[in-house]
Amino acid sequence: MHQTLNQAAIRHFPGQAVLYDPALLPEPRPEHFSPAYWLQKNAVCGQAAAGRQPALYIQHQGTELVLRLFQHGGALQSLLRDRYFWTGNARSRAWREWRLLARLESRGLPVPRPAGALVARRGLLYRAALITKRIPGARPLSECLASDRLNPALRPDLWLQAGALLARFHRAGANHPDLNAHNILLDEQESLWLVDFDRGRIRPPHPGWQQSNLKRLKRSLDKISNQQFGRPCDPQAWARLLTGYHRASLKQ
Repeated sequence: MHQTLNQAAIRHFPGQAVLYDPALLPEPRPEHFSPAYWLQKNAVCGQAAAGRQPALYIQHQGTELVLRLFQHGGALQSLLRDRYFWTGNARSRAWREWRLLARLESRGLPVPRPAGALVARRGLLYRAALITKRIPGARPLSECLASDRLNPALRPDLWLQAGALLARFHRAGANHPDLNAHNILLDEQESLWLVDFDRGRIRPPHPGWQQSNLKRLKRSLDKISNQQFGRPCDPQAWARLLTGYHRASLKQ
């Protein structure tokens, strides 16, 4: 059964429902949200190198997409793994992220275009998955740190651009609760994108949650830099990022 809602479409199946963009994912079925389906079709063209939630790159009708399965992190991972407590389709992790991405994209912010979000309910629990359009040639900031591409002495512009990017999202009230170096992507044209908005939401701009986002990113950069180089994030790089952030924050 099909239903149209706010320029998106909803398709219902027994115990399951899909919120989707017909232009990217026409006639979606529950199996489209299963890695096994795409592996059987030999349509998997890679996978994300990092991140808590597994993600596959898939080919569908000439378009490259990203399939991500929702999973808990921390202490809940061993207990619930990929199951969440049911409170309705609209309140599910997948549907909320789909709608947030659609809203941010409509404002011209660089996020992946949402294609489909599946909720599969069983009793009081549900599982969820999200499909988005892949950003061609994009690599996470975490992978670029070891190259001259992000050397602050050679490319200060990219760190300024990263700070300006975060300020744009903050001015729009977009709170990314898991902001880290894996969720900022740099594409082939050296444009930056923000991905993985699970549990994200629009909030009134406020220094409290905005600084919390930045501190989380700094911890992520320090952790990755310590693993790669045995030292925290380059102070010059972080200073450039903050400069870009504060400059862009002054814009209306």
